[in-house]
Amino acid sequence: MADNNPGSEIRLTSSVQVQSRAGTAPDTQIANGEKVAVYVDEAASSATQLYGNNVLTADGNGGFSGGTAMYFPASGNKVNIYAFHTNATLEKDFPTVSIEHSVAADQTGGYVSSDLLYAVREGVSRSTAAVDLTFYHLLAKVAVVLKPGAGMTANHLDGAVVTIESTYLKAGFKPKKVDLTNDQVRSDMVARIETTPAAITIPTATTADFSSVARYGEGIIVPQPIKAGQPFIRVKLANGAILTYKLDTYTEFETGKKYTFQITVNLTGLTATATIGDWDKVEVNGDATIPDPIGNKTPARAAAGDFYMNDGTLVDKDAALTNTQKSACLGIVYWVGDITGEDPLLKREKPGCTHGLVMALQDAGENSLWSSNNEYITSNWLNGQGDTYGITTLRAANEMQGYANTAALNGYNESDNVSNDPNLKVLPVGIIAEYAKSHPTPESSSGWYWPSLKELNYMRTGQNYESGVAGREMLDRQLGILGIEPLQSGDYWSSTEAGSDWAWSVNFCKDYMSSSDKHKSSFGVRAVLAF
Repeated sequence: MADNNPGSEIRLTSSVQVQSRAGTAPDTQIANGEKVAVYVDEAASSATQLYGNNVLTADGNGGFSGGTAMYFPASGNKVNIYAFHTNATLEKDFPTVSIEHSVAADQTGGYVSSDLLYAVREGVSRSTAAVDLTFYHLLAKVAVVLKPGAGMTANHLDGAVVTIESTYLKAGFKPKKVDLTNDQVRSDMVARIETTPAAITIPTATTADFSSVARYGEGIIVPQPIKAGQPFIRVKLANGAILTYKLDTYTEFETGKKYTFQITVNLTGLTATATIGDWDKVEVNGDATIPDPIGNKTPARAAAGDFYMNDGTLVDKDAALTNTQKSACLGIVYWVGDITGEDPLLKREKPGCTHGLVMALQDAGENSLWSSNNEYITSNWLNGQGDTYGITTLRAANEMQGYANTAALNGYNESDNVSNDPNLKVLPVGIIAEYAKSHPTPESSSGWYWPSLKELNYMRTGQNYESGVAGREMLDRQLGILGIEPLQSGDYWSSTEAGSDWAWSVNFCKDYMSSSDKHKSSFGVRAVLAF
């Protein structure tokens, strides 16, 4: 990761420019809540990656939020920007081999999660203006509308189910760092993966007149050929009757094309007219007033003792904080490094959180039981959950897996057995959830969770130490700079189970950890996050 100048931020805001007025909202903008992964290189050397797999969240109106704040290099060099909307698994480094993107077999709730979009912008100069990106659709879209024909009425189409038949659901996507305006260049990046063909269910749309269609049922398919005479669109009526439309000619469904089918449903079968058109591009552009980052450091330069801001930036541990920075501070960095190797769920859900751990500024709770019962959760519940949480035990005393522990214990609290008997709940999980509601965290972080024994112990000992209270002393010193009360001198609960009656706690005054009675001992609860 190159060292960046936090004075010039790379920021993406958006509006939409389309090729025609016929595009629907998901065609012309990235839907609310959908994720876009951004990679940034120095233009002078594409091998110098500044940011990798920085995940932003679309707001449905063309804007983005979350992710790690990005900055132009201090050298003043231009940058190249590459952005994906894909459900493929991405790593921090730009993908140099084909990655697997899939389309859903059930698209009745919408196709946006199946859409594959790619944008390239090269040679971007350092500026406070927002960067314009143009996203291209790399798959194909099928739009279908039904009209009652001979022997049919509109009522016959009520409850009809429409499927696109016998298509491949997976594509290999090999992105290239090239200009995307050429259709063939985009087409060459996507290749179907020939597994077992399957049907795709799409929303059902009907009309009384093809000249004034209010809505089409739409779905995304992988670019691929369909043979003449092969069943392609199937309509299953509410009475169980099945009618099938077959293509008259061999048809190559191509990247970025929209295929519109106006289907007449006759009592004896289906007839159709079909048209092919260019799919609208999604353009992300606009101008914005760029606020200065709150902190003076990026996560890649974190050190123990740094102050963690609510925009994901850091203030150096020795800096004199402004009033704005004090108000924006969420916690103190107390451990620096990548814990995703020890917490598989964190790696799966928040792969960018590889820089370290932050302790919250206040206790989430001061005197709490671990639980009001003595159930052995690892043995009695977690072992039956498979790979849902990426862990098989809550007893891993030497693993930094608090994110997975917290998710698993939350799942336990929400299980049928516990929801019917609230006395069985593990209490600190809910306490931290309440703390999180009033202390929102950046999208680029893990969010607040309950630390495991190992993560909690590092608060007391400090990084790389196995004993002592150097970590607590450092944290208390930094809390004092903010005018906040020091840590409790007694015990804090960890999320690590020790057995049916016991769970692990750490004493922040004396140099020891202990297994304490879950339903008799009342200790403090402190939240952490990974960033």
